Amino acid sequence: MNDTTDGLSIRRATVADAEALAELAQGLNRHQGDPVGNFDAAVARRDGFGDRPCWTALLAERGGRPVGYAMFH
Repeated sequence: MNDTTDGLSIRRATVADAEALAELAQGLNRHQGDPVGNFDAAVARRDGFGDRPCWTALLAERGGRPVGYAMFH
């Protein structure tokens, strides 16, 4: 999947996106006033892209820069 609308691209996240996913998730937590928690790139790699992934993610990019994500089980 790679849809583009007004320069926004949405694609399935890969293990190479683990750092970006963690940064986006931590940013959302900060914005909502929640603790950042322990979701970091290592956890993203293990839980989303390891031997037994427990979620899948889509990554939205604009100009090649991550701007949003969706995780689903």
